[in-house]
Amino acid sequence: RRKALRAKGLTTDFADASKYLTISADGDALVSTCARHGTPTFIANAAATQTFCRQALAGEYGIESIVCKPVKGGVLEFGTSSGPETATWPDMPPCPDLPKDEIKRALEDLGAAYVIFWQLRGDYYEVTAEFATPDHERAIRDRYGE
Repeated sequence: RRKALRAKGLTTDFADASKYLTISADGDALVSTCARHGTPTFIANAAATQTFCRQALAGEYGIESIVCKPVKGGVLEFGTSSGPETATWPDMPPCPDLPKDEIKRALEDLGAAYVIFWQLRGDYYEVTAEFATPDHERAIRDRYGE
């Protein structure tokens, strides 16, 4: 994905570009609405949704679908991008409740560099969520040039 973004002349990704924005807690933004009502929200085509405040960014970075899910202390946002390497969501996908206390303990108390959530789907476990600390991501980029 990063290679595709670099080929377009972009040096950051959608998440990094979004870090520079602030969203009013009482506004009509996807994140605000999700947090205020305590229910997940979904946009099937972020780049074509005129009411989405990051519509232009979504188009620039090739973001398609976005889900926002309320969690303790904020909102978890995740989504898909255009291209064969990602899923297509015509409707909101099911999102499991992540084990937040265990994740926090692993990262903050135990010093873990990353967490992976393996979800049971039928008879197999699949990775459905992952997180790497910024320091770990930086070390991987420095080591492997990615």
